Amino acid sequence: DLPYGGNIKITTSKYYIPSGRCIQALDYSHRNPDGSVARVPDSLTHVFKTKSGREVRDGGGITPDYVIPQEKSGTIGYYLLTENIIFDYVTDWALKHPSVAPPANFHLSDADYELFKQFVKSKDFQYDQMSNRSLQSLKNIMEFEGYFNTASEEFKALEEKLQPNLDRDLELFSKEIRQMIETEIVQRYYYKEGVLMYELKDDAALKKAKEVLKDKQLYARTLQPQPVTEPQ
Repeated sequence: DLPYGGNIKITTSKYYIPSGRCIQALDYSHRNPDGSVARVPDSLTHVFKTKSGREVRDGGGITPDYVIPQEKSGTIGYYLLTENIIFDYVTDWALKHPSVAPPANFHLSDADYELFKQFVKSKDFQYDQMSNRSLQSLKNIMEFEGYFNTASEEFKALEEKLQPNLDRDLELFSKEIRQMIETEIVQRYYYKEGVLMYELKDDAALKKAKEVLKDKQLYARTLQPQPVTEPQ
């Protein structure tokens, strides 16, 4: 127990699953000189077999059968959240809408998104881009090394393309921004449970899981033994 009603729980055991396989990904028993911990190297892992004979390794967590790639997103969404632009817009929006559709059916209308664009512009919203900062760092390095003049025109053209463009980015990343707005709206009316229901309707991992479970042949192929590549 800690002061002011706080608590802290320290786990000293490693994570094992019923088959006896350790799925601890980080090796806390061996630390780097700076105190950080590293993942268990493949050379120190062991091969286990599932009931169907599939080979799996310990020491690296549980590797999914299917890896769902994450969608690429722009930094504008991050700044719209941290600057409370989305929060303030939804506050105004909610005052005009006493009720909304259930989470699984809710969608922000095109008209409302156009109003959001106008709202953003009215707030003198400013944002940064990592790509632009990286370009400036590269420019400084090339100037230091004396190479900048050989590519100054190319840099100038790239700088112009990487300058934040609000109209362009609000359209380019509209899918991501719409989802952020919809999540905030659903949370206002249906709380955390509603947000979960809303997010599950388009969850790529859930869709893939349902696809595998519905397709008996695909399900069987997924569970077929596959050789594990031996560590080099």
